[in-house]
Amino acid sequence: MRLRVNPASDRAFTVRLHGRGNDNERCLQQGKKIAKNQFRRIQSQVKLRCLWPSSNQQFRSRLVFPENAISMIRVSQIFATARRACLSRCKLAALGLALALAASHFAALAQDRGFAKTAQPSQGSTHNGSYYALIIGINDYPTGMPRLKTAVNDANTVGQLLEERYGFQVQYLRDGDATRFKILNAITKLRGKLGEDDNLLIYYGGHGYFDKDADKGYWLPVDAESATSPNAIMADDLTSAIRALPSRHVLIVSDSCYSGDLSRDASEPPPPTVPTANYLRKELQAKSRSLMASGGDEPVSDSGANGHSVFANAVITALKKEDNPVFSAEELFYDSVRRQVAGNSDQIPKYTHIRNSGDDDGDFIFTRKGAKITTAATTETTGTLTRSATTETAAAEPSPSPASDIPAVSASAVPNTTMTPGQAFDQGFKDLQNSQFTDALRLLAVACDGGVAKGCGNLGWLYQNGKGVSPDLARAAVLFHKGCDGDAWGACFLLGAMLENGNGVARDQGHAVALYRRACDGGDGRGCTNLGFDLGSGNGVPKDAAQAVVLLRKGCDIGVGRGCSLLGLAYHEGGGVLKDDGQAAQFARKGCEGGDPMGCNELGVGYEFGFGLPINKQQAVTLFRQACAAGFDAACQNLNHLQR
Repeated sequence: MRLRVNPASDRAFTVRLHGRGNDNERCLQQGKKIAKNQFRRIQSQVKLRCLWPSSNQQFRSRLVFPENAISMIRVSQIFATARRACLSRCKLAALGLALALAASHFAALAQDRGFAKTAQPSQGSTHNGSYYALIIGINDYPTGMPRLKTAVNDANTVGQLLEERYGFQVQYLRDGDATRFKILNAITKLRGKLGEDDNLLIYYGGHGYFDKDADKGYWLPVDAESATSPNAIMADDLTSAIRALPSRHVLIVSDSCYSGDLSRDASEPPPPTVPTANYLRKELQAKSRSLMASGGDEPVSDSGANGHSVFANAVITALKKEDNPVFSAEELFYDSVRRQVAGNSDQIPKYTHIRNSGDDDGDFIFTRKGAKITTAATTETTGTLTRSATTETAAAEPSPSPASDIPAVSASAVPNTTMTPGQAFDQGFKDLQNSQFTDALRLLAVACDGGVAKGCGNLGWLYQNGKGVSPDLARAAVLFHKGCDGDAWGACFLLGAMLENGNGVARDQGHAVALYRRACDGGDGRGCTNLGFDLGSGNGVPKDAAQAVVLLRKGCDIGVGRGCSLLGLAYHEGGGVLKDDGQAAQFARKGCEGGDPMGCNELGVGYEFGFGLPINKQQAVTLFRQACAAGFDAACQNLNHLQR
């Protein structure tokens, strides 16, 4: 015998009991027993109907439920409706969410349509751009975690030195501000701030943890109540985040236990020879993603000299004493930092490239404030390699020939035939943002032919959606495939969506899952969100609710509203994580503020019934109306019910 609840009207519900026999009294008693067990006490009238399938007979009576029981019935129905909607609507489709379609043709980050513009490195540029630093220091960990003594002082001194001596623009996250969300959100926001020639240094002083079973290293932000907290920041998450940054150089300086895991399996470069201007120029030109760590896979000391840790004191001393106005991070490490740390502790610091991060064997170049970087080829007022360089010019790029799967573009059709593929992409992307689709089509074809993977991905989006050209899903799939092969992660996501839905291609859920995973690993939050949904529902992969939560959190951290909304639903239902309506409400709010109507609907339910929030029916109505207007059907039903 089982209980099934169906809404009949505002205050009456039909409870259907399916079982064997036709003993009406037994049906009534069992119905009361089930109802009492589920709803505690009985006060208000609710219809009861017993169905006996074998004899097609029915027995009707009335049970009495409390007011809050009726609410609970409707809440169950609301979330059941939300789950059913998820089966077809919670995943991010190729065209994005309905709410995005009413916005501008292409948002700055293009989370739901097309691709975000990631600047292509300028060929042969020796301009070193601007310098930014994100400085993180945590002493005051929650109860149960050892408190650190020097991390905040280390962070303050490093940040002040970078700002005053080297001209960095510095952002601090210290103690209570250094939460998982704020750290990853700060890195995500830098994607829209950094230029192609800019430089970013991230300094972290705090606890670290290495999970031997999973073979993964973590930073522990201030809201990590234990080493195994879900708020811990995995090294893989950091790698994905910095890979997506447009800046030419990124240096992570990590002073924590097991901080070397970011570079696990990467080869440590040999100590540099005496640097020349030519060497520094080449290091400046090539993209770099480097790590300077206080130790490898080992604990490190929280005390040293001058109120700093051993490692932080070495870094601070090296930055203060460096005589050269222009020098590389590699020089700084081998000439000073490593020797100081080794001479004052048992730690073994390391300097290396970060694996799978997009590093191209360049290096982070420091320039003292007011110094100039010049080569025989170019002179910049902000700084120059004062160690004179010989003149070298970049080899001219060969003219691209149209690929067989890309529409050929005649020279007369392109406004400026002297454009490099990178320049064609930049202008084509601007045209795409401004809805000048015909011009965008021509320029993105040139970019794609020239090997710019994001050019192929955006060109595929135009063919998929019939912008500036007749819709051609088969060609779109070919272009997405080409873009994905070139590590345009958005193209991987969009191709995955086509394969999952059988949209213009044969349906292949397994391949779609693999593409979502690849997109997620590359830093595309939409890929993380869809992969998390698949793992949570067992769609094409073995069901893994805990890993689904990790992926949804990653999608949410990157800025995908639907990832936050689904994470909120997981917290409400206790799926893969401990049930916590307070957390559910917070993530629903993030989803709603991120433009996802599902999050607004969840938040409305929270306000209506007090799930992690104070009851506020008017606020619930506002949120339901907002989600309904954005096309979320469950919100329209909730709005109608609440307004009656």
